Amino acid sequence: MSPSNYPYEYDALPSTPQQPQIYVVLPFYSSSGHRIWSRFSRRYLYSAITVLLLAVAIYVLWPSDPHLKVVNLSLDRLEVHVAPISLDIELGVRVKVRNPDVYSLNYQSLNLSVEYRGEQLGFVTSDDGRVEALVTSFINATLVLNRAEVRF
Repeated sequence: MSPSNYPYEYDALPSTPQQPQIYVVLPFYSSSGHRIWSRFSRRYLYSAITVLLLAVAIYVLWPSDPHLKVVNLSLDRLEVHVAPISLDIELGVRVKVRNPDVYSLNYQSLNLSVEYRGEQLGFVTSDDGRVEALVTSFINATLVLNRAEVRF
């Protein structure tokens, strides 16, 4: 086949070799070490977010004490003893309980000792109950003061 039959013409190769052209291909970086810094900063950011979420979860789920406040007292029984002079007092107590936790609080009984200057004056008892999560409930109890001495 002759070269005229081809639709394209080609130049013949030169007999003497030309100086070789050398190309160096480098990756593109916008700034020195930017990609490495970006990778590390993303890791630190993800770690910080994880620690922050874990701290929030612990703060929310950590149990805390309920807030108690006496809202009502009523005298149910009063008995006076002569020798030595002392009183038996029975009081009805209504206690407001605020539960700041995200879970409910169940109790079987409420037992509380009332002391004054190191001496036990009486005790409070109540039946079982439940305080719902994030709400305020009321507990009815009885305060009994046995032989509370009257000193002059």
